[in-house]
Amino acid sequence: MNAPFIHSQTAFANPTFDARLGDAWRINCQEVAESIRFCRQYMQTIAEADEMLTPTVRLHRAETVDQARKLLPWRLSLYLEHVKGVSMAEAKMDAVGMEYAVSSDDWRA
Repeated sequence: MNAPFIHSQTAFANPTFDARLGDAWRINCQEVAESIRFCRQYMQTIAEADEMLTPTVRLHRAETVDQARKLLPWRLSLYLEHVKGVSMAEAKMDAVGMEYAVSSDDWRA
């Protein structure tokens, strides 16, 4: 009955592993990737604002282009905040000797 409890305690016995710090790093890395994806999409929409699908129909509606123009600066500020979060988490991880994950999707500490 105590075996699962003992196993879970040994996983956290490693003083260099902090699950919250690892999660903060992983989530911020994922958010950086998402922000890059959205920024690229917004920039593409803005760049294609004058392109025509047919001689009378635009590729993107004017409202969509306006929304992309408004959301791009906001998404860039989110990107910078998440990059800052990654940097801060990595600095803390380095300070305690914690290993980084193989990727933001697969945490191995």
